[in-house]
Amino acid sequence: MSRAPARVDTVETHPAAILRGDVVTVGGRPLVVVAKTPLDGGAVRLHFVSGERLAIHRSTTLRVLRADPPGLRPRSFWEEAAATRTTASRAEIWAPVIAGCALVVALAALLTLG
Repeated sequence: MSRAPARVDTVETHPAAILRGDVVTVGGRPLVVVAKTPLDGGAVRLHFVSGERLAIHRSTTLRVLRADPPGLRPRSFWEEAAATRTTASRAEIWAPVIAGCALVVALAALLTLG
């Protein structure tokens, strides 16, 4: 089974919205973001795979390459899901627990009879 290649988009973003795995091109060199640290005044320090760091003012607009991993749902799906997330009711939480317990009891009864 072959996997579809990751979809790569060029995204215009501000430093606060940069994600781990984004690729920022600085001086013609592609740098992969591994972490970001907030600084005073809304600035952000980006940490790259190469060990380099770059501090960026909050009003700077960047173009980054962002890939959606193959076989996984795209970021837009998770962003939408987080915005519309509802809390599960007690019944939705307890129903699988009770069903699981009943299954364990049934298996234990079968093992003792057999």
